[in-house]
Amino acid sequence: DIADSLNSLGDAYQASGDFNKAIAYYKQSYAMFLEIYGAEHPSTQTTKKHLELAKNQATPSTSGE
Repeated sequence: DIADSLNSLGDAYQASGDFNKAIAYYKQSYAMFLEIYGAEHPSTQTTKKHLELAKNQATPSTSGE
């Protein structure tokens, strides 16, 4: 389905290091999964985790770690 395809595109862009494009695709996928399945569905939760990871990778920590 479309939400899965968008998530896969996010995965591909994240793997290639293009975190901004990954974030854009994950946001679209997450919104669809959330509307279709709700917040507790495994697909929704997985996409949310991917989105958070991509955001963290796009914005490096400034805490000195």
